[in-house]
Amino acid sequence: MFGKKIMLSIAACACLSGCVRVEVKPEKLVSETVSVTKEAYKAIKRKATGTQEREFTHRMPVRSDADSHVQAQECITFVKRQAEDASERKAEILSESTEIINGEYGQSLKCVIRAVI
Repeated sequence: MFGKKIMLSIAACACLSGCVRVEVKPEKLVSETVSVTKEAYKAIKRKATGTQEREFTHRMPVRSDADSHVQAQECITFVKRQAEDASERKAEILSESTEIINGEYGQSLKCVIRAVI
């Protein structure tokens, strides 16, 4: 009975959305289903409460006289302040990353955070 409901739901979605490719890997079925369900729940909850997920980015030149870890932390701190200033709420940080970019005018540090505001 439960399996029929799932198949009907998938068939209904496929008919409504046009061309859909569904790939099921049995070894990851449960963990991926749980993950997708959690993300869908969070997205619905955010929409209901008026919050949104956004990405904030900042680039700064790499200073040769400073430690790279210190520079990365400064960059992330700056981006977190941007996220906080973008909303009246405290930002919930989902992920953060830094990368060195070689550009035309030398190296720069790019930092990115994903946050719910």
